[in-house]
Amino acid sequence: MYKYFNKYLTNYSGVPSVCWVGITLTFLQCLASGVCYFISLYFVNTIHVDISTAGLMMSSYGLGTVLGGISSGRLCDRYGSVTLSSIGLFSMAASFILLGTLSDVYLLVLNLFVLGLSVYSFKTSNDVWMLDQCGSDDQMKMKVVNLSRVAMNLGLGVSGIIIGIFADYGFSYIFYMFGVTLFLSSIYLIIQNRNDAKRNENKQHLDNNIKPNFQILIICLFSLFCVGLMIAQLGTSYPIYLIEAFPSMGMKSVSILYLLDTFLIVFVQAPLTNALINSNRMIVMGIGAFMMGIGMFILSLSNIFALAVLSCLVWTTGEMLFMPMSELLCYENGGAKRKGRAIGTYQSVYAISAVIGPATGGYIYQHLNGNVVWYLCAILGIICLVISLYHARPYSISSQLYADAAPQEG
Repeated sequence: MYKYFNKYLTNYSGVPSVCWVGITLTFLQCLASGVCYFISLYFVNTIHVDISTAGLMMSSYGLGTVLGGISSGRLCDRYGSVTLSSIGLFSMAASFILLGTLSDVYLLVLNLFVLGLSVYSFKTSNDVWMLDQCGSDDQMKMKVVNLSRVAMNLGLGVSGIIIGIFADYGFSYIFYMFGVTLFLSSIYLIIQNRNDAKRNENKQHLDNNIKPNFQILIICLFSLFCVGLMIAQLGTSYPIYLIEAFPSMGMKSVSILYLLDTFLIVFVQAPLTNALINSNRMIVMGIGAFMMGIGMFILSLSNIFALAVLSCLVWTTGEMLFMPMSELLCYENGGAKRKGRAIGTYQSVYAISAVIGPATGGYIYQHLNGNVVWYLCAILGIICLVISLYHARPYSISSQLYADAAPQEG
């Protein structure tokens, strides 16, 4: 066991210290953002709005996330990633503190929009900042992406525990606690920004001749939208289906599979994706999307809980393959001076799928059949795989051209 743990830690060895700062901030941001999964309870029970109004209020948060990714990408390329990250954290802190003080519905809608805008502005700029520190080291980029994903899942998991403990004291105290934490984080980044300016000056001359590969970007973003629609079902159709399929287990069936998903991402994603770093990323991305769809399809065959567990293993493996590979492909093919825009668009496309997915899946589930949702997920996965395989060879050639264009040492 000790030997395995040491081997597991090697998947994260050598990560630059500044990247650990970004990973820690990712954890804190997800720790705070986890409250958004429970905030509708606050609106209904404390602000005393009806459920439909609470849903509309949360839609403003979703709109903010979509616009946050697009706008922050351009600003990140122009003004610097650390500057935008610090502004995003400060804006998030202010939004959380205001959540605990505002009671007017219209002001809350505006505040939620700013919160969504701030969250995705930070996510975009922080990812760009961390990946920029890795230079041309593909292995290190993969380690950073994996660590970021682990931090995200741990942050959301710990957030649920904290909310469960402090909810009895009132959500306002939770909002204030997260607000202060994010405010202190933003102050730290403002100080950090002084050193970041020097790093950017030293890196400006690198890879200036690399142009965006729009074909690869379009394939990645289309596949991300499809996979995002599948992932969106995990918060809506998926738990409903499990409870209906296994009524004797109730919510335990959902909890077990969610814990399994988190466990696999934390302990398996890094060794798995690091082992595939030298593989054709377009193909790995396509296989990941395919496994995500097939895993959902297996759920339609799950007449016993063991098949639901198998389904979770398959779609989680697909998620672990797809998400880091697709993000790296977008970052690397965004061009030397458009990496912020590439990651920003990536975040916005995912946000759009997160807005559309629950409504679409819920409508199909209610008016057709739960299994139809999983059949469509399988079709989306197959489409992504076919497109990825078709374009895999051109990507391999363009990647070699990019490698030839990169500055050589020695």
